[in-house]
Amino acid sequence: MTYGTPISLQQAIQVAVDHHQAGRLNEALSVYRQILAFDPTQFDALHLSGVVEHQLGQHSVAVDLITRAISENGSIPAAHHHLGEAYRALNLSADAERSFQAAISLDPAHAEAHNSLAIVYQSQNRTDDAIASFERAIAERPGWSSAYFNLGLALKSQGKTTAAIKAFHDGWDVDGRSVEAASQCVGTLADALREGFEGYPNVVCSGPVDLSFSIVFCSIDDAKCRNATALYERLFANVDHEIIAIRDARSLAEAYNRAVARSRGDIVILSHDDIDILAVDFAARLAGCFDQVDAVGAIGGENIAGPRWSSCDHPHLSGWITHRPQPGMPYHVDLVSPRPRRANMMALDGVFLAARRKVFAKIRFDESTFDGFHLYDIDWTYRASKAGFRLGTAGDLLIVHESRGNFDETWRLYADRFCDKHQVEYRPGTNALFYEQPLDTGDQVRRFFGHLTALDQPVLSSA
Repeated sequence: MTYGTPISLQQAIQVAVDHHQAGRLNEALSVYRQILAFDPTQFDALHLSGVVEHQLGQHSVAVDLITRAISENGSIPAAHHHLGEAYRALNLSADAERSFQAAISLDPAHAEAHNSLAIVYQSQNRTDDAIASFERAIAERPGWSSAYFNLGLALKSQGKTTAAIKAFHDGWDVDGRSVEAASQCVGTLADALREGFEGYPNVVCSGPVDLSFSIVFCSIDDAKCRNATALYERLFANVDHEIIAIRDARSLAEAYNRAVARSRGDIVILSHDDIDILAVDFAARLAGCFDQVDAVGAIGGENIAGPRWSSCDHPHLSGWITHRPQPGMPYHVDLVSPRPRRANMMALDGVFLAARRKVFAKIRFDESTFDGFHLYDIDWTYRASKAGFRLGTAGDLLIVHESRGNFDETWRLYADRFCDKHQVEYRPGTNALFYEQPLDTGDQVRRFFGHLTALDQPVLSSA
């Protein structure tokens, strides 16, 4: 680097730091080296050039530079931590341990040093010490997903399944984009259930249901119509309800408008005809949703970034659903969030929608624009949210859907209509939408989601 006009040493360091923070490592290193040519003892240049060398894979060089920096100023915890990382990369665990301990002695709240020390302990098969250090890192930085993930792996290695699942869940919860924590949470719990782990079963809601319900579905298949009718008759056996089966729908928007107009319930349910519901207390559980929201679905997104509820991507998605193509096949639990419920959503999937009558009275389905069987749901829920109604997800309703949807050219036609109507850009959504695991039985599905629901409550031990 050649300076056109004289600048101070601190200005030169800032230039290097700007390169470093922008990921221009070679440019940063060049400036750091020029500073050191001027002042070989300058702490920041020694320390940060060592960090760059470590990032470039030159770990021995990094050790030399950071050691020299510490000799100039040994009271900077970050330097000791970075020295430990360079030692760890060289598989010098004893030297790494001493460096991390030095960082902690200077700053007991140094979460990164506690986490790194725990990783060293793991490499030394000192799992109990590792767990304690990961827990200390989390205590110092409660929102650090990676520390929860690392803690989960350590607990899992000791066979502490319940505590490991909770750690992975907490890591996913504090960072909805943490693919590693989410995958481990879902996978560890599913593996354990398939091996006989009982987990925490769903807590059954009890007490009277004071609301009345109108249950609407469209069906041209006699068997599906009978099955859907029997399902809802069973679930609402002791609740005031009516079932409206539309057998001649011209579109879902047209059929739902027609059914809502003739319905009488406080709550109107719009359901596909190819679903099952595993929550034995479904009516009470659904009724409880309306203490917080005006409309609810199993799964959705909290903003609109395209013509799919999933277009806004993680961490703005919420809900749980299960897929099972046909009886006798495995269930596939599918999750987009660690918690089942979230309010203030803007788009809900139409496999199952329920809303207070006042929402349907104000917001009708657009049967002119959506004169087929796609996008009616995203359009209606988006307009309802913009009108001030509060929408939410309730994945703990335990809905099982036979179909995963059909995003063909017909769907694309209606997606374009949606984008034109609402002036949003077409976005197809993420390829890695669901965190999915197969389970063998409906009871395993209930226990799977029951355990995740229990993680919201302070009932789990560390055993």
